[in-house]
Amino acid sequence: MAALAAFKYDTKYKPVYESLLERAKPKMVAITAVMRKLIIYLNVKSKTLCA
Repeated sequence: MAALAAFKYDTKYKPVYESLLERAKPKMVAITAVMRKLIIYLNVKSKTLCA
C-alpha cells in the first residue's frame, strides 16, 4: 500500500513508475520496482539514523 501512495503522490517515485509504464512494463512490475526503491530508501535511512 505504501508503494501505491508513493507513486501517486511522491515526486521522487512517480517518474520511476511512469517511465516503466512507458516502456510497456506491466503495472505490477512497475509497482514492485517502486516497492523495491522504497525498501532501499528506508534501509539507508534507518542505518544513518542508528549510526
